[in-house]
Amino acid sequence: MPKSISAHETSFAKIQKWINDPDSNKISESDKKIFDRLDFADTQLRRKPRKKEAAQLIAAKFNITLRQAYNDLWYAQKLFGSIHPFNKDWWRNWLIEDIVTLIESCKVTGDLKTWASAHANLVKAIGLDQKEEIPIDPEILSQHNYYTVINVDNKSIKIGLEDLIKIPLSSRKRVLDALNKPIDESEALEIMNS
Repeated sequence: MPKSISAHETSFAKIQKWINDPDSNKISESDKKIFDRLDFADTQLRRKPRKKEAAQLIAAKFNITLRQAYNDLWYAQKLFGSIHPFNKDWWRNWLIEDIVTLIESCKVTGDLKTWASAHANLVKAIGLDQKEEIPIDPEILSQHNYYTVINVDNKSIKIGLEDLIKIPLSSRKRVLDALNKPIDESEALEIMNS
């Protein structure tokens, strides 16, 4: 966090309000120049993960001290929420961009060994080498009840598999034989008419 909060902090607050509602809040030309520096700082943070490199570029472009460049980096992070030092998604995206840049340069130069190696790294960085987990539907894991419907004297009786197993073996055998017994045409007509 920058030590001097005075004018820069006031400009930062104005810029923040201006970004959130540009129609209602206006900024001065000096604040616009600070915004341009912060915007450039944000861009550099996205391109250069090392703050030292980004700060040197900012200082050179805007002819400011390194300390002020580091302050701009801090304010850019605060303003744009661009980079958090431990933001895993940002680092993954940066790594993928870096690998893609390497692949493109290897393709141009014809360095096939490095090109193939970069492709392998890209596959790992994206996660294509890992099998995707298919989410399990909770319905599949829930208990299912299966019933056998038996018609006895024109009454439908629903028998669950657990109930069927509880029936004595001789009775169970008669029920199952009756279910598997083929019927003739007259019995089928009788069932359909009932």
